[in-house]
Amino acid sequence: MSLRLHMLTPSSHTGLPGEWSFNGDPLLPPDPSEWSQLNSLLGSAELIIAAPSGWQHSFTAFDYLYRYNDVNLNGDPARVSPVYGPIDFPDHE
Repeated sequence: MSLRLHMLTPSSHTGLPGEWSFNGDPLLPPDPSEWSQLNSLLGSAELIIAAPSGWQHSFTAFDYLYRYNDVNLNGDPARVSPVYGPIDFPDHE
């Protein structure tokens, strides 16, 4: 009989982004209220039972948890995309 456990927990936190310059447009100042955070958990358990008669039974269970927060409290309706329209609006997802 054997039991195997596997766990993976990648996490990241992005705080205040720096100034952004793209295609010669004016620099956009950083927004101190903007941040994003990713927390996820991936885990599995595998149980293998070998019987004396030669049979082998394997049981596997797994779970995945995904949490992502994206906060932009101020927003800037003047920032627009030619395809999608306004791209910067207040949100908390």
